[in-house]
Amino acid sequence: MNNLVPSYWGRPLEHYLSDYMLWGAVTVDSLMSSDNLTMIDEFRDNIDRVSAIASGDPDMSNQVSVSTLRSLHRMPYKPETYVHMANPPLISGCIKLMASIRGSGKPSPFSYELGYLSFRLVEICLGACLLDNHRVLAFKTRSPLCKPNLVPPVVEELSTHAGGGRESYNCVLGWSFCPDHATADYPLIISLSDTRLLMELLYSDRKLFLEAMRATHAIAGNLSALVFLFWRYVNYQRLLQGQLLSKKLRIPMLEIFYRCWVVSSTDQHAAFSHMYLCDKDQWPPWNELLHKVDPEDSRELVRAFTGHFVAANKFTFSDPITVSVLDIPNALYFLAYRIVPESEDLVGAFVETMIQRLWCAIADREESNELLIDSISTSLVWLRTILQQFHNTWETNTMPLSNIVLAMVNSELLPLVGRAMLLLEPFQSLDRQTPDLVKRSKIMAASRLLFEGISQVVPRDFLEMAFLHTLPVYWQVSRQMEFMSLVVFPEDIYPRRVRRGFYTVCVEIWNALCHSIADSQSRQGQGGVCANPRCPSPGIPEGTAYACSRCSGIYYCTPRCQAITIRSHRVVLSISDPKTAMSEP
Repeated sequence: MNNLVPSYWGRPLEHYLSDYMLWGAVTVDSLMSSDNLTMIDEFRDNIDRVSAIASGDPDMSNQVSVSTLRSLHRMPYKPETYVHMANPPLISGCIKLMASIRGSGKPSPFSYELGYLSFRLVEICLGACLLDNHRVLAFKTRSPLCKPNLVPPVVEELSTHAGGGRESYNCVLGWSFCPDHATADYPLIISLSDTRLLMELLYSDRKLFLEAMRATHAIAGNLSALVFLFWRYVNYQRLLQGQLLSKKLRIPMLEIFYRCWVVSSTDQHAAFSHMYLCDKDQWPPWNELLHKVDPEDSRELVRAFTGHFVAANKFTFSDPITVSVLDIPNALYFLAYRIVPESEDLVGAFVETMIQRLWCAIADREESNELLIDSISTSLVWLRTILQQFHNTWETNTMPLSNIVLAMVNSELLPLVGRAMLLLEPFQSLDRQTPDLVKRSKIMAASRLLFEGISQVVPRDFLEMAFLHTLPVYWQVSRQMEFMSLVVFPEDIYPRRVRRGFYTVCVEIWNALCHSIADSQSRQGQGGVCANPRCPSPGIPEGTAYACSRCSGIYYCTPRCQAITIRSHRVVLSISDPKTAMSEP
């Protein structure tokens, strides 16, 4: 360790992270064998020591060690000790500790162990203060149910109450009061100045912040409570200072929001979604996101998002990280412009896991068809945006782009698009100006633009070779669309004319996007198309076709397909030439 670094800061990031990956299990085991009275007295002494820093005495920070903070991290795991974490001076003292730690000449709280532990305490204490001010019964009575997992539903409830442009609805934080709580007495949890300082610390040290949180996400935490604090701060500043200051805070807010989201547990995602959707105008437009991105930070972000989607595809509750299919487009909106050429070798794995997540959503029918299609469509739009970051890079390095394309093939992107198009309900009107057509045709436009974008970044011959074994899907989807245009279901609300016109449009779009990755001859299989309408792989390689021995007018890919359809084919022959049909064996 550098001799100029105070010893009480503890170990640097690369050394302390490994100790906190299983910290939750260690602390619970240690609590089971601890004497409650002795433990609570020790906690109170340590809380007073850290809280004294909030008074502004610079000498007090020297008296707080890593072991002091480590002992406080045991408190959330028992109701009788967790309630003591609702301590506003403790939050302020921890923020002052974070601000005192510097790395490379600037504040960098996550560079050293003391800063990391201080942040974790801020996160835990903030959640406890919200439970206390919200008067949660289990917290007030020290019930066995009094645990940190009470915080996310409370944050979700609070965000619903305060969202939608209600800048003054900050009752629970003690800043300002809404009409429903005008006479209520809510203690101040954290000052506006401390909130701004904490926000600046996390934004300036966002690279190490993400690295630390991703490595230790198993620790019980309440990142949704932290994001709620910043969300209310930006809204309140819009009321106090106007739009100008609020706009300056949008980029830091977005950075912190998604770095917290990507390492948060499942039970916090609803709260994140509420905050995001309640004030959409608060988030910056995509053109404001075009700023210089640190290559190492870009790589860390891609790894974090990949891990998030991998965990979501496991179909198990053993891992606390997952992601809703409806959150994928918003996540891609954040990530798309933070991918740089230096991180292109990681993009293939991310694309594959993201498409697999979309497949899981369809297979499990996680949402209605309309919501699923909208989420898939928007995700494809952002996927095309990511591909555009690597335009003209094939000549310098073919491996990353080829991995991205192969990831799309392996995750069955083409069948996914076909499946999504088949989920569409027929349009009532084919007028291109109707909202119904514009909304439902989004998947068609998005998929066509994506495949055109793919064809623009890699050579045509490579693209045809990569997608070659998926081309039978082209015929499967095309034939299914033709069948759907003719079928009439009982109580069908769509006239046959509407259904036929709708699927004609679908076939045109499907042909166009498939043409961007393979020419007509490749899609035909070069040897014809199997006459069995239920053939799973209808393309016939040249020289391998099985033909009718009498008419030589139709072809099959295998004797099995020929045997399946021979009876119906005899009917056709009997109509055209009865003599030929009678001589058919």
